[in-house]
Amino acid sequence: MKLQLLCAGVLLSATSILAYDLDTKALSPVKHGPTPQHQGLQLVSGKKHQFAIVTDSRGEQHLTGSKARDKSIAPAVQALVKAFEHCTGQTPAVVEAEDAAALEHHAYWIVVGDCTLARAQGVDWKAIPEQGFVIKTFPRGVLIVGHDTTLLPERESLSRGTLYGVYDFTERFLGVRYFYPGDIGTHWPQVSEFVVAPANYSDSPRFMNREGGYHLWLGVTKPEDLEKYGTLAGNVKKGDRSFGDPLRFGAKYLGSSHNPRPEDLARAFPDRLKTIFYTTADGKFFYNPKEHLGNLYNVVDLEFADLLIDVWKAAINGDEMIGAIRRKEFIGLGATRKTVTFGNCDTYQSAADIIGDPVVRELNLITPADEARPPNALMANVYARFYQYLCSRLEKELPGANLCILAYYNAEYAPVDPRFQKLPSNLLVNLCNSSIPKYITVPEYREAFQRQVKEWVASTGKPIHRLWLYDEYRNPFVRAVIGEYVGEVPKALGDDLGDGALFLDSGFQFPYYTSFYAASRSMWNPDWDVEAGIAEHWPLFYGEKAGAYLAEFHRILKHDLMAVYHQHASRSVAIPSYPPAKIDRLEELLKLAEAELTPDSIEMRRFRILAEPWADNFKVQRTCNAYQLPVHVATRLLPTETLVVDGDGSDPCWQRARPVRLIDHKGSGLEPRFPVDARLIWDDKGIYGLFTSPYPPVQGKSLWFNSSYEVFFMPGAKAEQNYQFAFDPEGNKYFGKRRYLPLPGPTDPNHKVPGWIQKNTVSDDGWTVEFFIPYAAFEEETPPKAYDTWRFNLVSNRLTPPAEVTGSALTLGNHHNIDMYGRIVFGGLGD
Repeated sequence: MKLQLLCAGVLLSATSILAYDLDTKALSPVKHGPTPQHQGLQLVSGKKHQFAIVTDSRGEQHLTGSKARDKSIAPAVQALVKAFEHCTGQTPAVVEAEDAAALEHHAYWIVVGDCTLARAQGVDWKAIPEQGFVIKTFPRGVLIVGHDTTLLPERESLSRGTLYGVYDFTERFLGVRYFYPGDIGTHWPQVSEFVVAPANYSDSPRFMNREGGYHLWLGVTKPEDLEKYGTLAGNVKKGDRSFGDPLRFGAKYLGSSHNPRPEDLARAFPDRLKTIFYTTADGKFFYNPKEHLGNLYNVVDLEFADLLIDVWKAAINGDEMIGAIRRKEFIGLGATRKTVTFGNCDTYQSAADIIGDPVVRELNLITPADEARPPNALMANVYARFYQYLCSRLEKELPGANLCILAYYNAEYAPVDPRFQKLPSNLLVNLCNSSIPKYITVPEYREAFQRQVKEWVASTGKPIHRLWLYDEYRNPFVRAVIGEYVGEVPKALGDDLGDGALFLDSGFQFPYYTSFYAASRSMWNPDWDVEAGIAEHWPLFYGEKAGAYLAEFHRILKHDLMAVYHQHASRSVAIPSYPPAKIDRLEELLKLAEAELTPDSIEMRRFRILAEPWADNFKVQRTCNAYQLPVHVATRLLPTETLVVDGDGSDPCWQRARPVRLIDHKGSGLEPRFPVDARLIWDDKGIYGLFTSPYPPVQGKSLWFNSSYEVFFMPGAKAEQNYQFAFDPEGNKYFGKRRYLPLPGPTDPNHKVPGWIQKNTVSDDGWTVEFFIPYAAFEEETPPKAYDTWRFNLVSNRLTPPAEVTGSALTLGNHHNIDMYGRIVFGGLGD
């Protein structure tokens, strides 16, 4: 269909239609200035262009080599050319602003970026808010001018307002919509007549950092995704982040994460490891040379703060070497003259590992009041003391620089202790809250989040600088819509949230593109009408009839199924069982939509991308609804039998033991490709296990990156506590426990298991492990008697490619999903 595009009040014929609405709810609201007084501008007539794109390319000529990718005006011109090519089938002329003769060959001009023509019309790019733009008509055309620091030979931050302005023009005037990378991920209306009525508006982002480029890159980098979706989408380039431009990704402030990276600090200062990494009072050293996880920074020792100051100074001064390694070998160091960043390691520090610390005890850094706060507030004073010292050193050594911290894990909460509550003025906070945005509309979670933020505001005397938001990776029904809740977060916080950043830690996936799109637009302006923006695209992308079915499909996901998900918020159930009737209706709607589409059409290709994961998603739900808790048996060791834990499994009693059946714990219903033989035996001393894996395990890494097993027991009829035993072929192990009754408590990752025995036999043919768990591991729990029943789960983490994770229970990707655990019956002597 060919559309005639014109503004309300500008008519070309009796059959002319309203083509664009500057205030459409499908796009971000803008600010209008005085409307210019002139006639409408017929830029396209009969598909022929009556205009040229005008620009001054000299302004960004200094950006060469790798710096050229920072340009704003040049890619803006390219984006505008591409839009008109797709919409009209013609390539517009591009003319230099200083070429007076060439200008007069064209009736109208679309002026892109700063130049003499823009300045003559009173548009000064420096007066436009950072990363913002102005779109204004005048008798000879349209001005699209943004705040472009790319015009400066030296700049403190990157602002590409003109680029964002051009994308806004193509959306608001031409009706283009950018949803995902590839040939079919953008809606290009066909334009034969295009008249622009007088207009004058501006826009700028609510947040200076809108960070989605990394996750976009991941979504177009993984071979399996490129193979599955790249061909359908068309011309998807591996690792290409350029689609972040129409989504208006941008950054003013230095990024903030787990930095400096512990791996880099360890290599730079191998003689200072005890200063950098934490050692518990009983000698446990939290340094993992194999990978990122498993490290803990030593924030109790202020000498570590001194070392950080030295590192940042060296980086800012341009020193070639930092410690024993080159400056360029530090990844994401996070240091400029305006900001340095510090983030705790990506490892949780348990209460048992910090409460007994001599410094903590001497200074009373953890009080009973701290222990009564949420678990992630336990170390608030420990970190506050470290920040106070670090900021005071920073003020002396790097005056004018701010310290941006990552409020994450044990450092998530602000201090409320009067000794530490007042934090320095040069501190900025990047707050990570794993409940947001998925529970932002659940009143108790919203209110708890607001209280948490207000504590930080009271402590720092300023709004939260940045927010790190989280996806629900295990639940595709939530992943498909979670981005639509991002805009609710700033609304909940108001002035308590600054302009730093919203970052949704959510990978881009083609089938769930509307979620990524919604999150991106909400980062620009949280007042964008997300419902209108998503609703508008269904008929544009799929046609009226199919679009109506898919709109209903989406409404069920967002409203009906999210309501079910929110009902389970208090128990943090990642994947609840959804009503079967809703699953049936979703499946029916996809079939109805598909029936309305022409085979091999663009609409059908889009549909195949959107529909691809849902058959499996529905299957998991049906498996879940039909699931009956499995019952396994631990065989009783007879008085006449002997069992030696030696790793070869040759004792005859193992032949009597019944195998524990493993399944796909995520609910596909498929049988394991690499089955494991797992058997359990018990006696009056404890529980024995023999697991045989017919494949060579992955070794040489830490526990969670080697092939491993995890065994979970919840003793007794009440099942008050969950005990976890994880181990790998190298003898690495993890023992943890968590209380669920009478009240849920935090996980203790340092549970002690005296008497644990594990013996491994590893060869090219596989891995056999025998182990023994004494009943002392279950503390005050009563040892089982014959025919007692405990809750039980067994997980096999096969990491040898192709990796496969299987379990004895349908835990839906969450090994701690205790409601789905099976039962282990302790057999009798006669069984």
